[in-house]
Amino acid sequence: MFPGKRFLYCSQEHTRIVRTITGEDEPGQLGDGLVTQEAGVVLGITVADCLPILLWDPQHEVRGLLHSGWKGTGILKEAVELMVGTYGTDPKNLYVLLGPCIRSCCYRVEAERGQWFLSQFGEGASESRGGAYYVNLIRANQNIAERLGIHSIEVVEGCTFCDRRFHSYRREGPSNFQRMIVLF
Repeated sequence: MFPGKRFLYCSQEHTRIVRTITGEDEPGQLGDGLVTQEAGVVLGITVADCLPILLWDPQHEVRGLLHSGWKGTGILKEAVELMVGTYGTDPKNLYVLLGPCIRSCCYRVEAERGQWFLSQFGEGASESRGGAYYVNLIRANQNIAERLGIHSIEVVEGCTFCDRRFHSYRREGPSNFQRMIVLF
């Protein structure tokens, strides 16, 4: 699939753990994020409603790939801080792509989680409609990116629950869902 490249992934468990990857690393280490400067490495994660986040620092040729669900929201901050400390990345030069995930149209949560999301990640991170709370993973991560000084943020449209082009844990159920792979 990628001749001459090494494919590396992490053992995802909805954490905020981000790993710096070299060509010698072994795949499958615990974490939900990977960053590398190695041109010979292809990074991979899987998602099924969670938000895939891609990071690119063209100045230092550093890539990052993150898996961010409600438990892991904030992993973007961890990754950017790691890139700054390890590679000298300047957040204002970063490009961020927020991929398809379950959107606030469908991501209903209990009031306590909705209120927590709002208090932690700011305006629009969740909203109350008709007595229920709905989490907005995109807005939460846009808020985080903006607080970090990132200016270039692109969003891939589509709700994994509504749009049948995507797989969804919530729509398909725990015994029938399929994951989507993201490579970078």
